[in-house]
Amino acid sequence: MLQEEGAAPYTPRPSRRGLPASARTTTPAFSTVRALGTGDVQQGTTGLLATGLVRLERLADRDAAARFATRVMRVQRITGSGPDGLTSTGSSGGPQACARSTMHVPGGPATAEADLAEPPRLLLLACLRAPAQGVPVHLVDGRRAYRELQRRYPVSAVVFADEATALFAGRGGGVRGPVFARRADGRVAFRLGVRGCVRWCPAAAVRLCDLDEAVRLASCLVRLRAGEGLLLDNHRWASCHLPVGGPHLLVRAAGLEQRSHTLPYGFRPASLVVRGRRHG
Repeated sequence: MLQEEGAAPYTPRPSRRGLPASARTTTPAFSTVRALGTGDVQQGTTGLLATGLVRLERLADRDAAARFATRVMRVQRITGSGPDGLTSTGSSGGPQACARSTMHVPGGPATAEADLAEPPRLLLLACLRAPAQGVPVHLVDGRRAYRELQRRYPVSAVVFADEATALFAGRGGGVRGPVFARRADGRVAFRLGVRGCVRWCPAAAVRLCDLDEAVRLASCLVRLRAGEGLLLDNHRWASCHLPVGGPHLLVRAAGLEQRSHTLPYGFRPASLVVRGRRHG
């Protein structure tokens, strides 16, 4: 575990029901696309441009998930992926199902492959098996988190946008960079590391509670049932799935968007009102 001495990584506060208090039960606005249907890639791209998040239907099995993934992205193979480029996680059920499933909560919500210099642009999560209550997925909207940080803690917003903010540790030593990478044209890309695998600079380490609050306010909870999935803009959304007390199976793919459906860098920050004046 890498972290600055005396600093604590982002940790969602647990609720009495075992879910992070940061994961609100409200559903974010997103479009729904029937995977492998007519115009599915174009509809998905349109949804990504609008909110960075698309809900998917008709992902009946791993083959369907893999075929859709190759339609929308150039899949990047990572450690643990199969010949089709997908990784999987889940439990077959039984008395220890819930305990085993907690192993698959990767230290709270994070953007995919945050330790890479060039993280994948898209993330596909497909639920192939789920208990009656579905599989809960904790999502964080980086655009809203950035807005909340700017509005409530403007100094912290500057700190977490600095190139020297953090070292996101991982394969090959990791990469140093900001949580919110802002370009000259104003567009921003979000990078949130796995809890315990980020080393913060001193200025950021003393302001982690501000980032924690912004992430909490930007969080929501989505439940996926068998055959459903999510297509996420990895420059905007962080995610993780939460403990499940029953048989379940999720598959995951990450990669760059297809060249025929390119996306602009990151997201455009929301308008901000500070002391009666509108910015952004």
